[in-house]
Amino acid sequence: MNKKVFLSLLMITITCILIFAYNINNSRNNLKKGLYVYVKNDEEVTTNWSWIKIEDNNKFIFHRGLGISYRPTGEYEIKEDMLLLKVNDQVEYEFEIKDKSITLIRSKDEYFDTNIVFNHTDKSVEEFEKTLINNNDN
Repeated sequence: MNKKVFLSLLMITITCILIFAYNINNSRNNLKKGLYVYVKNDEEVTTNWSWIKIEDNNKFIFHRGLGISYRPTGEYEIKEDMLLLKVNDQVEYEFEIKDKSITLIRSKDEYFDTNIVFNHTDKSVEEFEKTLINNNDN
């Protein structure tokens, strides 16, 4: 009887350890899909239309701002707490993932400085842009 109890406890312990390790690994790579909008001082910036849309199929769209017709697209990759947006061999953007935000830490794009923060929003691109239009009309 003692051997069965010991083996049962051992199996439960191993299962708990595996579940815990899996959750830690997934939390590091946990980037919420959807729209990320430019923020300053934790508030959406209504004069800058910059946003990044992270899609399910490892694709992204990066709208860099009002008046800029070029909208980089490509594939993204997640390594631990880093998000890499790759447009081509010459253009990539590297972000640090923090909770519900991503912070630009490296880019060859002269349009952006580093340390720019984008927060996740539940809004669609259309809802976000409509909000910006309404805020700028006032």
